[in-house]
Amino acid sequence: MLSTLRLFLYLICFICITYNILLFGGPTIIKWLVNAQSDGKFLASNISLTPKLDIKIGRLDFTLDTRDGEAPLSGFSRSVDFSWSILNERPFVEAKFGPTFVENLAAVDGFVVKTAPWSELDFKKVSFDVNMENLTINAVGSLEFLQVSGNYLSSTATASDLLLKFPSLGFESFGLLKAQTAEISIPKVKLALPFDAQPLSAEFFANELSTEKGNLYSDEVSGKLTRIRNDIKFELRMKGLRAPSHGAVIEEMITSGSFVGGKSLEKLSLDFKNLDLYDGASKLSSITANISAAKNNLYFANVIGLIERFELKTVETYFGKMPESNFEFDVELDNLNSNFSVNSKINLPDLKSLEMESAYGVAELNGRLGGKASFVDCFYRNCDVAELKFDFKANFDNEWMKVGSVCIDNPCALETMSHTLFTSNTTAFFEKLNSLSILNPLASIYFYGVITAGEKIENGHKVILN
Repeated sequence: MLSTLRLFLYLICFICITYNILLFGGPTIIKWLVNAQSDGKFLASNISLTPKLDIKIGRLDFTLDTRDGEAPLSGFSRSVDFSWSILNERPFVEAKFGPTFVENLAAVDGFVVKTAPWSELDFKKVSFDVNMENLTINAVGSLEFLQVSGNYLSSTATASDLLLKFPSLGFESFGLLKAQTAEISIPKVKLALPFDAQPLSAEFFANELSTEKGNLYSDEVSGKLTRIRNDIKFELRMKGLRAPSHGAVIEEMITSGSFVGGKSLEKLSLDFKNLDLYDGASKLSSITANISAAKNNLYFANVIGLIERFELKTVETYFGKMPESNFEFDVELDNLNSNFSVNSKINLPDLKSLEMESAYGVAELNGRLGGKASFVDCFYRNCDVAELKFDFKANFDNEWMKVGSVCIDNPCALETMSHTLFTSNTTAFFEKLNSLSILNPLASIYFYGVITAGEKIENGHKVILN
């Protein structure tokens, strides 16, 4: 009995001595462990332990590796508290970080990291939750709140099944891009590798997305991003797309593409379904565009679409409307020299009731931007158009009208372009044009008068407008 009591007292004495060693010597031990286990990448200072053996760190400095040859990321956190509990209803470990700064990258007012309770904890696969408040990312914008959840796989130092949730999203650099809710899921991140040097796959979703600068709205946005080395592939789907200032509504837009080397566009595909323009006055059933890159900075695009109705008008004048038709564009861009060319054709397929065999229009546009800059550079510089030439031909059976326009000045100004118009048989051409009800009667009379006032060539005319 005495020996048992003596053993119990020794045990209590050992626990008390150990507790006091940890309570008073713990800060020094913790500081050494943090520095040693991180190979000097983390440095803790002003450390203390509470009577419950919770850890308080006044400041935690860190330096994180990036790609070879690039400066590491450095920063610090203030007021870091680590608490623990073996009670089932509380996280086994909870870490609260105060204001945290990453130099030249980001800042956050504070964040909390939690693990599962002790009874649910699997040390080979540790689940965690992170809640951040007032996150600011330089040159991007800020978030009031960000929630991150996932698992840590200790055997491979990998974070898996990451889920980022934004109860509200607002990025100023994208024209105050906002969303009611948004989330991003990432299957795997290898923590031993810099984030920008490892394969990445992510899916994202947002609802009620809007941008005040472009006055653009979308009911739902989803997509996927994949990066292997420097090659990037992406998919994007937007539903209920609206641009109220332009009177445009798009039922659905789907786009996909890829970049080589992280910068150069390799290919891009765009699909639009049910486009309502000018507050419903014009409607396109579908548009499909495929863009591909060739060598020497050449880009090619093919665009096809179906028109249900399309009004021909300016801000002040209504000319008429296009009947149901289909169109196709072929575009070639020389990005290095800013040269471009466009070939297009539009067909009116339903002609049986009009006793007309064919009705179509073809157009060709060629030009060059000034300043000897690429298209990308001109996007930011707002380059002038140095050269512009446009040719159009409308065919109704054997009757036709040709229009040629060319810039006289450099830089080119639309109001100073020279226009030349030819008709095969003016009267017969307008009879077939009017049978299609493309132009309103007043516009038809006006254009007929302008053309017949020109130089007569057999049954047709030639008109020059400078």
